[in-house]
Amino acid sequence: MLLQRLQEDLRDPNQREALTTIRREWKNVEAAWHWVLLHGDLISVERAHEAIYLFCEMCGLFARGEVLFRQAVNQLEDRDDGDPSAPLMGKLLIRHGWFLCRLASMPRRAAPCDGDLP
Repeated sequence: MLLQRLQEDLRDPNQREALTTIRREWKNVEAAWHWVLLHGDLISVERAHEAIYLFCEMCGLFARGEVLFRQAVNQLEDRDDGDPSAPLMGKLLIRHGWFLCRLASMPRRAAPCDGDLP
């Protein structure tokens, strides 16, 4: 999976290249995120959420991050199969809350990646 491969690059000297790659593939990233949520693929959610968080945070895409993580939280809350996903839910709630805080405390301004995304 692209995000899993690039996650470490987002934290090291290859950060610029990783951000460029994710930015270029953003439509596919969002489509894949929605697909794994819809199909309850918690393993893929676990593998992808950190890279999505880092990308949205680094590019100032707080509103998009809030929406993506709210959708994930809602999907996990709607599960009725008794799946033990509490640790993952905790991670998603933290990320969602972080984006809510960022939206509340930051004035709206153009972020480095805003212009390049659809």
